[in-house]
Amino acid sequence: MTMSLWSCKNPDTRVTLDDLVLHYGGESYYNSTISYTVNNFKYEVDRDGYRVGLSLIESNREGDQLKSILENGILSEYLNDSLRNVDSDNYLKKSHLSNFTYSNSIPFVLTSNDMEIDSVGFITKGTNKYQFIKVKTKFVRDIDINEFYLYIDPTTKDIMYVSQKFVTESKVPRIKRYYNHRTINGIRFADYTQFVAKEDTIATPDLIKYFNAKTLKPFSEIKFEDIEVIFKN
Repeated sequence: MTMSLWSCKNPDTRVTLDDLVLHYGGESYYNSTISYTVNNFKYEVDRDGYRVGLSLIESNREGDQLKSILENGILSEYLNDSLRNVDSDNYLKKSHLSNFTYSNSIPFVLTSNDMEIDSVGFITKGTNKYQFIKVKTKFVRDIDINEFYLYIDPTTKDIMYVSQKFVTESKVPRIKRYYNHRTINGIRFADYTQFVAKEDTIATPDLIKYFNAKTLKPFSEIKFEDIEVIFKN
């Protein structure tokens, strides 16, 4: 397997993080309602500037619908439009909603004030050349640092791989291979297969080297269906 890697702190690169944001939808993304179905679960991300509302709709065989809404850290649930008494601190539901939608909001969420670009450069993997951008959370004492490596096709500006250590979701690094890129109402989407190391022995930046090796195993397959994008006036 042929792999070379070089980077620098302030390079003159072809694709910037701002370029990616523009390619994936631009400023209109921050005032939109985006919904999609994954594995028969319907997610909705409602953005109005800095305000973000998340919802998840689950349906059972009887046709009942349970809608969970997370906004300003408060969780509410509705069964067939009737408010239920629930634990608003339901950690599993809240973390799933926030972490899943966060990971699927790259590159937009990586431009927030708590993130910083650590390094950029290029890799050659086989016959393909990718630009990478490493983005991480700013240092805060006693807080684990999240780090994301975006591997970009410099010609199309599509993100082809993301290696991440998103400790809020899992302390085990994982890598995603993106495919089926498409634009729906101005917003760019791609499905992906997610892989993890069989043992927590591979550092986040090294996952790309082992992508086709037996040291990685498939973790999940994410396909976005029934995508709808609505922009606010």
